[in-house]
Amino acid sequence: MQWSFVQQPSSLTVRRGENVTLTCRPPYSRPEADVSWFKGNQLLSPAVNMTVLPSGDLFFHSIQEHDGGVYFCRASNSHLQRFLTSRRATLTVLAPPLVKLWPTVLMVPVGAPAVLECEVSGHPLPSISWMKRGHSKQTGGKVALGQRNATLYIQSARIYDEAVYVCEASNVLGRSHSTALLRVAVSPIIVTFASRVSSTAGSSVVLPCRAVGVQPITYSWTRAETRSPISRTETKHVDGESWMRSFISTLSLDATTCQLCLIHNLCRKWSPAHFQSSAFGCRRVRLYC
Repeated sequence: MQWSFVQQPSSLTVRRGENVTLTCRPPYSRPEADVSWFKGNQLLSPAVNMTVLPSGDLFFHSIQEHDGGVYFCRASNSHLQRFLTSRRATLTVLAPPLVKLWPTVLMVPVGAPAVLECEVSGHPLPSISWMKRGHSKQTGGKVALGQRNATLYIQSARIYDEAVYVCEASNVLGRSHSTALLRVAVSPIIVTFASRVSSTAGSSVVLPCRAVGVQPITYSWTRAETRSPISRTETKHVDGESWMRSFISTLSLDATTCQLCLIHNLCRKWSPAHFQSSAFGCRRVRLYC
């Protein structure tokens, strides 16, 4: 067995997805030398996209970033009880950025924190920037950017924070971006209500209740003392806002109680027990006859 390789591996820089061959031609011997490959100091095993050719070369099909590293080959002849190790070669895999932004739709109640995570891959390591409606979202104030700008953190969300946010990553091979929608939900507020209604026994009574806030708003009427629901109601929409009226077709003495108009919207799902007062609207009306 001779003391030198016919051809040794050389360092390569390639792009992700290419087919790549690291060359290793062992010394001439009888019987022929066996070739094994190492990455770092670990012996390589056959993989889906990697195989050792009969010539001794290491072949990669559609190389990926994780295939990058330092490689060397070793020629051995068990009959001669000899082996020879090649020089080391660095395989560098370049990749354009890939961006995944999540969640893609985030809804938070007003005043709550909002966090968007931007997961980026690529080589060389991409730089990350954020845009809001086409304008750069700079660090400062209540908006903070995490490590490598991969996290956008809004400490206390406000209505004007509601927008489409863009995470963009770039390196020498190109750029990529992903978008997410941030919605800020506001608890509904009752703006139209009759706190006292007087009528005669046997007549019909209409109790108005109107609220503003993030749609859809759900209305319900109950009797204050018994919490029993009032089933005959009508809801209508005017200029994007909801109205609800409670009908009492025949007013009797047992109707001279407080009626509660209860409202809630999507804010409710985020409201802890001690915060429900800001997620629900409740107004009382007393009927007189």
